[in-house]
Amino acid sequence: MKKVIFCLLLIITISAWAQTKVIKTCNSIVNFDGESKYFNMMVFIDEDDKLSGNVEVSDGGVINYERVEKTTYLVREGLSASILESDQFDDDINDGERFIVHALAMESMMSSGIELKNVRSLTIYKFIEEGVNIGMTAFAEASDQKGDMMGSFMGGFFVSPCK
Repeated sequence: MKKVIFCLLLIITISAWAQTKVIKTCNSIVNFDGESKYFNMMVFIDEDDKLSGNVEVSDGGVINYERVEKTTYLVREGLSASILESDQFDDDINDGERFIVHALAMESMMSSGIELKNVRSLTIYKFIEEGVNIGMTAFAEASDQKGDMMGSFMGGFFVSPCK
């Protein structure tokens, strides 16, 4: 009987896996308060082209997200962390630029691993948790003026390069 149950569970697992596939990952190590935490962020696509994801943390925790939003933004030249303290921050900035400005502000504590001032396009993978409006779990792929990929980095509360 145990073998039958095991086989059924295996078939269900394989069937579920076949219906979704990983399209993007961001593996990152964040050093915070003298402690290193490993993050593995994965974005899946199902047969209906819907994105979902999960985030695994080194302490064994896994958070599953039923929805991931993928959005690409143009990023203008000349952004700096000082924009956070100006009226321009709320009125004249898109979410991609907001992501870059936040990372620029965090640079002295946490590096994105890329030259943020050269980013001209940013694709953000935002992990959506229904009912939660505090902070953000996301990673982004940055491209330069020529459209060449510069790298990926985790953003939100922590900033760290994706490996």
